[in-house]
Amino acid sequence: MLRKGDVLVASRQMREAAEAYGRSKAMRESAGDEFGVAECDYSMAQLMAAEGRMDEAVDMHLSALEMRRRIGDRMGVVESLGRLGGCMGHYGDFDRALEYFDECLVMMRDGKDRDR
Repeated sequence: MLRKGDVLVASRQMREAAEAYGRSKAMRESAGDEFGVAECDYSMAQLMAAEGRMDEAVDMHLSALEMRRRIGDRMGVVESLGRLGGCMGHYGDFDRALEYFDECLVMMRDGKDRDR
């Protein structure tokens, strides 16, 4: 369902994509798949940002980031930090954007993003 949502986003079928992400998240939650739940939150955040729903996108990105940190998904953390930096830049909060980007860069330089 997650990848179906991605295809639906690409074809600009946003409502259907949101439904697919929601179903995927519910299935992954019931299976205890935290990695998958974080992926669903991240994808939903991307959809929200594409629709201009930035406050909701930031909240969902923060949810994905928190879960990715907790489960040790370093590549996911890097990805979430980068997107949060972009969101903060959109808001004009450049200091906060740079904080996210700097943390992302440090993780990438340390090579910690390779052991997903």
